[in-house]
Parts: sequence; C-alpha cells; structure tokens
Amino acid sequence: LNDVVVKLIKRFREREVSVKVDVLHAFDELVRQVLAKHGRAHISPAVGVLVKHSDKLMSSLKTVLRGKGKDAKAAAPALQLLKRFVTSFPIEPLKIHLQTVFNESVRLAVDGNVQASFRVEALQLTSEVLSAASFSPDCLHNPSFDLLLPCLSDRFYRIVAETLKVIAFALNMHLSQGAAWVAAFCDGVEKKMHATDQDQEVKEAAILAVTALLCKHSAVVSDEQGSSLVRALLERMKAELTRLTAVRALEDILTSAPTNVAKTVGLLVDDNRIGELTSFLRKAHRGVRIAATGVLAALERCGCGMTNRSGVEDAMGEVAPLIDVEDWQVASKAILYFSALLSSQVGGGWTDQIVAAVCARMETGSLQSGFRSEACVFLGEAAAQGRLAWQPLFSRLANIGKNSKAAEKKTVLRDAAVLVSAACSRSANPQAAIEELVGQLGSDDATVKQLVLLTVGEMGRMVSLSPSNSAVHAVLGELKSGDEEDKLVASLSLGLMASGNVPDFLPLIVGQLEAHQEQSYLLLYAVREVIIAAVASQEHLSHFQPHISKIIGVVGAASGMASTDEGLRNILGDCVGKLSAFFPNEALPTVDQLLADEAGSTIALIALRSALTTNAQKNSEESQSSLVPMIAKATLHLASPSQDVRRGTLLLLQAVASHVPSLMRDQRDAIMPQVYSLTVKDTSLLRVVNLGPFNHTIDDGLECRKAAFELVDMLSERVFDVISLHDAFKVVANGLIDTVDIKYSTISLLRRLMEKAPAACSSLTPTLAEPFLALFKEKPKKDAVAQEVDRFNDVVVMALKVFVAMRTLVSAEEAGVFLPVEKVIEDGPHKDTFSALRVQQ
Repeated sequence: LNDVVVKLIKRFREREVSVKVDVLHAFDELVRQVLAKHGRAHISPAVGVLVKHSDKLMSSLKTVLRGKGKDAKAAAPALQLLKRFVTSFPIEPLKIHLQTVFNESVRLAVDGNVQASFRVEALQLTSEVLSAASFSPDCLHNPSFDLLLPCLSDRFYRIVAETLKVIAFALNMHLSQGAAWVAAFCDGVEKKMHATDQDQEVKEAAILAVTALLCKHSAVVSDEQGSSLVRALLERMKAELTRLTAVRALEDILTSAPTNVAKTVGLLVDDNRIGELTSFLRKAHRGVRIAATGVLAALERCGCGMTNRSGVEDAMGEVAPLIDVEDWQVASKAILYFSALLSSQVGGGWTDQIVAAVCARMETGSLQSGFRSEACVFLGEAAAQGRLAWQPLFSRLANIGKNSKAAEKKTVLRDAAVLVSAACSRSANPQAAIEELVGQLGSDDATVKQLVLLTVGEMGRMVSLSPSNSAVHAVLGELKSGDEEDKLVASLSLGLMASGNVPDFLPLIVGQLEAHQEQSYLLLYAVREVIIAAVASQEHLSHFQPHISKIIGVVGAASGMASTDEGLRNILGDCVGKLSAFFPNEALPTVDQLLADEAGSTIALIALRSALTTNAQKNSEESQSSLVPMIAKATLHLASPSQDVRRGTLLLLQAVASHVPSLMRDQRDAIMPQVYSLTVKDTSLLRVVNLGPFNHTIDDGLECRKAAFELVDMLSERVFDVISLHDAFKVVANGLIDTVDIKYSTISLLRRLMEKAPAACSSLTPTLAEPFLALFKEKPKKDAVAQEVDRFNDVVVMALKVFVAMRTLVSAEEAGVFLPVEKVIEDGPHKDTFSALRVQQ
C-alpha cells in the first residue's frame, strides 16, 4: 500500500490532464475503501500509511487546485478528494492541515473565474473544515471571512446560500470577526431577508445566520441593527415557505441569547405578532406548532407576553388541548407554556385542567422523560403558589397505578412518585408532607404503600434528608418486613434518599451491609442507585473512597450465595463494575479474583461490562486501558462448560465492540473462531419436559447462542475488519433456520455484509439457497398466539427484502440455485409482497 500511495501521489503531476483525472479518481477510491474499512476513530496500519504521506498529498492537491487552462479540469476530482479527507480522515492527524484546506477552499469560493458549481463545492468544503475544526477550534488561527462578504451579492443563489451557511457555522463556533465586519454582514443579510426574488434556500440560510449572530455575538451588534434584523425575521414568519425556520429561529433567540438581548427581542413581538403565533397552533404542521408554543412560553419567561387579557385566554385555549395529543414533544411544549404562565403569575385558573390532562396521559402508560420533566416543573410551580395540593394528586395517581397493566405498573408508579414529589418539595412545608406520607406506610393497599416509598425516596433525593429522619427509619423497617416486591421498592427508596445526601447516608448503608448480610441484595441495590446518581452528576464520588473495602468485602462474601440467584449476581457485578471505573486500584483485584473462580466468574464478567460502560460515559480512555489485560483474560471463558459464563463473556465482548473496538482487533484470532462455533445449535442442550398432556422442548443453549449471533451482527457494524466473510456466511446459514429472535439478528447481519462487501458476497450467496428454502417453507406453530404469528410474518418480510437484494449480486449463471426458493415464495402467502419487492428493486 505504501508504494501504491507514493506512486499515485507522484502521478498527480501528469502532464496529460485526462490521465491526471484518472489518477485522482483512483486515489479517491483507494482512500474511500481504506477509510470505510477502518473508520475515523481508529488509525490502523493502512490509515497510518495515508497519515505518513498526508503532507505530500496536501501539497500536491494544492498544486492541482491552482492549475490553469486545461489543468483546471483536474480541480474537480482534487476537490472531491480533499473533501473525502476532511470528512473521513482521523481528527488528530487532520488538525495540522485544516488551516491550509480552509485557506484554499475560501480562495476557490471567491474566485469569479471558475464555474459557479465548483465554487459551491468549495463553500461546502469550507463548512466541512469548520465542522472538523469544531473538535479543536484552536487549529484555525484567526480565520477571516472578509473575502466571503462579496459572495452575498452573487447572482447565483446557491453560492449565496452556501456562503450564509458557512458564516452561520463560523458564528456558532464563536469565531468573532469584529464590529466592522458584523455591520457589513448585517446590511448584506438583511437585504436577503427582505428581498422577494430570493430563493427559499437563501432566505432560510439568512435566518440561520441571523440567529447565530444574535445568540452568540450580540455584543458587537448595534441596537438599531439588531432591531432591524428581528423585524425582518418577524416578517419572514408570514411567508409559509420560511415560517418554520423563522419561528424556530425566534425561539432559539429568546431562549439562548443573553437575557438583555432576549428581552429586547421580546419587546418587538407585539400583541398582533403573538396573535399570529397563536394561530399557528391550529396548523397541521407539527414543527410549526412545536416552535410556536416554544416562542409563546419564551415570551412569558422574559416578561414579554401578551398584554391583552382576552388574547392570553385565547392562547391558553389553543395550547391546552395540545397536552392531550399523542405527540410527546408537542405535549411537552404545551406544559412548558403553562409553567411559564404560572411563573408570570398568569393562568392559575387552568391548573386543574392541566393536572387532569397530565393524569390522563398517565393512564395510557409511562411518561416520556421530556414530558415528565416539564410536568414536574408545572406541578412544582403550582404547589409553590398554593394552587395545587399534593394529597389529591397522590390519591389520583395511586388509583391510576392500581388500574395499570402488570407489565407497566413499576414504571407508572415511578413516574407517579416523581410527579407527587415535585409538588411536595415545593409545598409550604415539605417535611410535614414527608411525615404525612410515612404515615400511610401502614396501608393494606400494596400500590399505595409502594407509591409512598417511591415518593419519599424522590423527596429525599431533592430535599436532602438526614439519616436520623423518621422517614429513613420507616424505609429501613420496610426492608425487614412485607413481601419481596415491597422490600425491593424500599431498597430503591433508600438509594434515592441516599443520592440526595451521600456523605451522611453512605456510612449508614455500609453499616447495614456489614450487620445484615442476609439483606445484601437489597442494600447493594440501594448502593447501586447511589453510584448511578453520583456518576450522572460527577459529584460525591470521593465519599465512596473510605467505604470501598467494606463494599468489596460484602461482594466477596455474597458471591457464593449468588451462584443460583441471577438478580444478586447482576447487582454484585454492577456495583463492583461501577466502582472499578472510578477506583480501579481498590476494586479490580477483587474482580480478578472472582474471574479466576468458576462460581464468581459470572459476577466478574458483569463487573467488567459495567466498568466499560461507565468509563465510556465519563469518556476516560485511561480507565478503559486499565481494563484491557483483564478483559483479555476474561475471553478465555468462551470455552467454559457453563452456559451462563459463556453468555456473560459474549455480552462482555458486545460491550468491548462498542467501547474498545481496538481490543477486538488485537484478539481477533483468539476470539472469533470460538464466537463462530457458539452460533451452532447444540442438540445435546435440548431437553424435553413433560407438562401433563403434552411435552415441551427446552433449549438450554438458546440464550448463549442468541448472544453469539448478536455479537457477530454488532461486529459487522462496528468492527467489520475482524469479520471473516466465509465464516460469517456459515453463521448466516445457521441463523436462518434457528428461532425467530435469532433470525432477526441473522437477517440484519446478512444485510450489513452485502452493504459493506457486495463484491465479495456475490460468490458466497449461493450457499444460502438451502437455508432460505427452509425459512420460506416454515410455518407458524398451530398453537401460536397472535403476537407470535405477527413476529413470524415480520421475519419473513425482512427475509424477503434481503433475499431480493441478494439476488441482484448473483450472476445469471449462478441464479439457478435460487429458483426452488422463488417457487416456494410464489406458492406461499407472501407472493404479492415478493412481487412488489422485485418491482422496487
């Protein structure tokens, strides 16, 4: 590869233009294949060759781009190659070249002697350079955009639009150009916004540029210029083509610009404009409704809402029904608006109606997180103003929890607790509310009891309770009595309370762990909740340091009991794994010991997987590297006789593929053959259970085999270079005749293989004729329920799509092997779907 790269770069100087163009196209294809195979994040040996010669390459491309006369014909493929590098090359080695590429792309963009389409491509390249530079803004040294201002007056609309996009990108990156430049830009962009003969793309780009200017550089915009731009923006709301962009821009300015700027802008939006915004809520366009509601809320927040009382009532009447629509984002914006009204001491009369609408959404199942957050803000504000009592809300939500489906009850009660705690925490006396809640723990109603526990936990997370609080003693008492479900909810409540006051609660929980080892599962469940909260906030982690050895000691003592308790194994592994991510010196030796023990190896595998995920969340490459030796040792468990251990190892490798793909490359020869072997169905793991009048076959190897298929599918997406196509097609052949769940992963794998290596796959696809024949001959079980039949039909349709795509890779001579498959399909119930897919293909 090194010799090929060197020789091709030398031939960029070819005197014959057509040859030079062919050389550039060939080099571009070479770069595409190398970077597509190895990705942007990983500098493989092949990518390293390109990095080694990048200086010479950039110099040669610069020479080609400056060619005159006939040589100018080679500029287009040279620019395409340059764009390939900027968009796909690894960021670190690319940084040193970004300044050169930026200068060259701007020079080409303003060159009036070249074709307009070429200038457009140069401007697009400039945007890509700024995008790459956003990872490290200091790699561009005082980039000047003075040269681009004349482009705003160009006759070709695409040049104007792309110029505005480049300037908007630069302004969003805080690349300030000074007051004189800003004044000239304001004049140019305002003309584009007012002009009636400009293309929609130009106007939308102008709006985006104005938004970036007012949000990020308002200090260098004069009051007169700012007001003029806002008025032009408000005019653009009237035009249907630019309405969505204009309304979104206004929302961004009101919510993201400095407070004084937002206030100034808000004062320019008079009652008539607010009336227009209210009318937009009746539009069918979802984006306009969301943005308009956001603008109305933002205007109330900055004290610039409608002064006309009847107009406010009209707006509330339009917004209130939006809470009931199926679209969660629309409903969230509607709640946001009413929260803003309450903050402005307006709209209190609608409180009961809004609460009823929120409860109605609860009756349909769990709440979307954004909607739940906005509902909490509203309920808290209503309670603070004395417009809402938490007791009726609690009773109402408890009844909803009782009537909810068993599968949804946990999430519904958790959502209900969050809503009630939001109201309680802002009430006149939160401590009295907690005591009143604790008084209901004696209820015979399990739903009420669990909702009390969860609400008290959420309250503790928000108001920081003391360990001596009566609520804490009551929750600890619930850990020792009641049924198992109540105990689990109590442990979650304890963890939530502890996350609000880690320094005081953590010693209490650790003390309980040492004194009551029979409650290890419940108390470690609480510890895990504290760790999750600490990781999310990046606070209080230091308070774990004095207690690490005690927690680890409990894990070691409980590991023997966990051999038959999957729930305990998961909790032990997750706790140790999360602690290992922050305290590797203290926790990893225990993981290593567990890994060497057959009974504890499953816990160790869970711990390593948890540590990998936690390190990825805190973006710590150093911590990830400390896990690599242990993960390499853990892969030996692929050969374990235990199905649970093998499955745990496969799940760990899935996390490795996501977070440390380089390790998969380093261990490919040792890992992949075993992974492929685990996709083969082992008939010795099948057992028949007599269930009275009929027998039921149980496959003890199914979960492990499913994990193996999922791993190969994930590797084909994230670390494709570790995949052997020949072995992967054997995996596909096995998966097509396996269970429905495995068929899903198999079809996804086959589709990805064909996308990434179509030429190589063409010679292997005939080997899948028999498996596809068996798949399409298969029928749902006679006793299958409706859901199972639907899933089976979904798999068949997915298989038909990939089969039709696969047939296009096969030559006419080899297509004969698929004729029996096609006949089975055409004689079956999916013949119409098959015909339609062939027509589309």
